[in-house]
Amino acid sequence: MRRACRVLGVPRSTYRYILQVNPLEIALIERMTELALQYGRYGYRRITALLQIEGWNVNHKRIERLWRQEGLKVPNRQPKTSETVVKRWVLCTIKAPIPESCLEL
Repeated sequence: MRRACRVLGVPRSTYRYILQVNPLEIALIERMTELALQYGRYGYRRITALLQIEGWNVNHKRIERLWRQEGLKVPNRQPKTSETVVKRWVLCTIKAPIPESCLEL
């Protein structure tokens, strides 16, 4: 093991290191993911505020780190449709004589 670590340039202590995950961290990640799914357009800052209201002792830097670690992203906004397009669509879908405005589309 010594020779392999020396050849690779990796300290033996790093090779033998076992990551210890805090059970509270796992619960925090699960709750953060639940809130992100429930409030789809909320980013990590608003989720941080919600967690703090619930009683979690967290700051925005920790939540941002976990947010990136979990690969969470806020979906893009859907473009707003103009009223005229919606009105024309409604007029065109009604079972009635077709107005000339629908024919001009």
